[in-house]
Amino acid sequence: MRVLHVIADLGTYGAERLLALLLNNLREPGLELAVMTVYSSPAAAASLDVPVLDVARRGRYDVGFVVRMIAMMRAWQPDVVHTHMHNGKYWGRIAAIAAGVRTIVHTEHNSEFGAPAVFRVVNRALIGRTDSVVAFSQTHRSALAADESIPLERIAVIPNGIELHAPPPGARDLARAAMGAGEN
Repeated sequence: MRVLHVIADLGTYGAERLLALLLNNLREPGLELAVMTVYSSPAAAASLDVPVLDVARRGRYDVGFVVRMIAMMRAWQPDVVHTHMHNGKYWGRIAAIAAGVRTIVHTEHNSEFGAPAVFRVVNRALIGRTDSVVAFSQTHRSALAADESIPLERIAVIPNGIELHAPPPGARDLARAAMGAGEN
């Protein structure tokens, strides 16, 4: 199975970091992963162990980026396109539909409740071609269903996660000393 994730860039914000962690840590036999970025982020792309398809949108008036997205999707031939954030929610799903991708999933990281009418209309049209929407909590799932008229059974919940590491020995004492808190 080939899964292509679509996101604006690979910056240092929450959704971008979650996706980078997923891409570098999800290894399953028969699973091929790639990420498509709308805006270039070469330093972050270099840290990934998966192909990065860079659409390289050149500003707000570069409408040709959608055509490039479609061409790149057709060339990579994903079985699933998984979109993230605003660029993925709209442009990524439009490109996936135009490229003939069979399965489309969208994760709502930052919901646009009360979005302008044009976005609401486009999203409602795209929901019909989106196989599943991912929310980060039950409360978020309910809000998405109500605000965007998505049937509850089409919204999966995957809570946000963080990578936990044990602190090195003595870290507590060093932190307390750095704050001037003394021993205790």
